[in-house]
Amino acid sequence: MSKKEDIKENLLNLNSYLQALLTALIALIGFTFSVFCDIIKTSLSVGIVGIKKQG
Repeated sequence: MSKKEDIKENLLNLNSYLQALLTALIALIGFTFSVFCDIIKTSLSVGIVGIKKQG
C-alpha cells in the first residue's frame, strides 16, 4: 500500500515539476520573441531611415 502511495507522490511531484518547467519555457520563449520583435522593428526603422537619406 505504501509503495503505491510513494509512486503516486512521486508522480505528483514530477507533474508539478514539469508544469513549472513548461511555464518557465513558455515565459522564456515569450521574452525571446518580444526581444526579437523589438530588434526587427528597430532594424526596419533604421533601414527605412537609411533608404530615405540615400534617396
